Amino acid sequence: MAFGSNIRSIHYLNNPPTLISGGGANLKLGQNLVLNAGTPLNNVWLTMLQGVGVNVERHGDSTGVVSQLKA
Repeated sequence: MAFGSNIRSIHYLNNPPTLISGGGANLKLGQNLVLNAGTPLNNVWLTMLQGVGVNVERHGDSTGVVSQLKA
């Protein structure tokens, strides 16, 4: 499960806080990750899709998976 918002302290679409919970997507949870500037949020969604067995190489503007999330 994922919860997020595009609003942090002002109405910019960068650096959105996102909470991921549950264990169904084979993810390493219980950590606070700060991804490099410019990392598309779609990389997180791609990691989750692949974690539940969806065989896709891209999701939207993704550039790869977030290796720190993979269990």
